[in-house]
Amino acid sequence: MMGNEVLVSVVMPVYNGMPLIKQSVDSLLRQTYKNWECIIINDGSTDETKAYIESLNDSRFRVYSFEKNLGRPYARQKGLDMARGKYLAMLDADDIYHPNKLEKQVDLLEKNITVSLVSSAMCLYGTKTKHVRAIGKGAGEIVKFDAAYNIPVCHASSMLRTEEAKQYKYDVNLKIGEDVDFLKKYLKGKKYIKQRDILYYYSMFDSVDKTKIINTLKIYIHKFKVEGRLKEYIILISKLFIYRFLFLFFSSETILSVKSESMSSHDLLDYNKYCLPYIISISKQK
Repeated sequence: MMGNEVLVSVVMPVYNGMPLIKQSVDSLLRQTYKNWECIIINDGSTDETKAYIESLNDSRFRVYSFEKNLGRPYARQKGLDMARGKYLAMLDADDIYHPNKLEKQVDLLEKNITVSLVSSAMCLYGTKTKHVRAIGKGAGEIVKFDAAYNIPVCHASSMLRTEEAKQYKYDVNLKIGEDVDFLKKYLKGKKYIKQRDILYYYSMFDSVDKTKIINTLKIYIHKFKVEGRLKEYIILISKLFIYRFLFLFFSSETILSVKSESMSSHDLLDYNKYCLPYIISISKQK
């Protein structure tokens, strides 16, 4: 454990997050790094989410509630506006942190002052499937972002410098993909480190389906058309036709798995230790 720990702001947007948010909060409480604040933005939830987050008996949690559902871009932006820490991290209310997530990423940013972002690999899991995969593994090297290519890191598992992040805004006109759009603006001209370690467990097989994939493509197709970005527009039109064809024969889980890789034996051990118990706990609550 490092001495003189700097404050990390963890932003958690949530809409009707019960009961999974309990597992997300617990994984944060189990962090080896203790100097954090968690800004929970309740995006007009209609279930028991508001009562639960307001019952959290820990001064590190700061809760803000919208009266009605505005959408994730608004919630992320409000969390960013409220952040007071030196570093900014994200934790969606149905995902789980590895216990060392914050400590390892703070350590890298403290030691590499020219680096603006550190992102870990992620484990893809679901509460209704035994399918587990890995994405976003890097070599741990310092790399300069090339804006000509797709975003090379995962927003959810990243840690940013808050002062730099506050110079940008989440696009509230994007119903989906505001995180990717934000990172592209934030990373322009900056350096990042892509870690090999899996430090974030993303419930993708629960939250991403065929409809979300198609709708995301449609939103960006419209965005690029309006902005006159012809090359990107044509590429996404092609992707839309390809996905629609593939969905005639394959499940979204199968297609999403193509872009991921198998878990290593070490990663599986960590998954069984740090993520699987939460999944079992959730299944018992149903």
